[in-house]
Amino acid sequence: MTEQAAALINFADQQLSAKKLRAAVLFPNTELPSAAAEAALARAKETGWTNIVKIPYPATTFEASKVAQQLKAEGTAAVFIFGGTDVDDFLRAAGALEWTPYVLSLGALTSRDLPANVPAAFTKKVFLAFPTVPTDLTPDGLAEYRALAEKYKLPPQHAAAQLAALAAAKTFVEALKRAGADLSREQLVTALEGLYEYDTGLTPKLIFGPNRHVGAAGAYVITINSETKGFVSASGWVAAH
Repeated sequence: MTEQAAALINFADQQLSAKKLRAAVLFPNTELPSAAAEAALARAKETGWTNIVKIPYPATTFEASKVAQQLKAEGTAAVFIFGGTDVDDFLRAAGALEWTPYVLSLGALTSRDLPANVPAAFTKKVFLAFPTVPTDLTPDGLAEYRALAEKYKLPPQHAAAQLAALAAAKTFVEALKRAGADLSREQLVTALEGLYEYDTGLTPKLIFGPNRHVGAAGAYVITINSETKGFVSASGWVAAH
């Protein structure tokens, strides 16, 4: 999620010119949202953002209306929020104030109902980062996953996590094959570092190297059409660095 959060900052900078705007990072004080927020703030600092504020809040209490009023009064134009249904609440609160800043989050940290809850005024204003998109799935990759799911009666929930786990397993097996019979930790790492544009059939092509131990460091950014309640691509692959 840290790479996805960093990619979201890059997208906002490159596509929305958000570096020039007043921005805020909202997040509950729990592990994953905090990690995403800190990664976003670190990337913003690296790329020269100077008008971005950090706003943590208790995980059990998010006063959406109060926060929205404060940020609107301060002239905030871009809001990064990493907090589940808090995103829905924030959008409703902002809509009630007739205030439509850019709102950016991670797909993994938002609610399933978010597309249905986006006010009409926020069309092309809400952006979510995802590690994969359906077009990453090749016919062979999808067939392999479906066969595995059927054989082991995998539950239909959390399909994205299952696809990611399968991709990781395939990458590990490929590295084992390349490392050879006399396996050692060093040989396995070297084999992994030699994978370049490795196609799992389930994810973006993975690129590793001696200084690159995250194979797909970045995200796709998706927006929401508030009229159709559907996802629409806002960018191709956005690197985290």
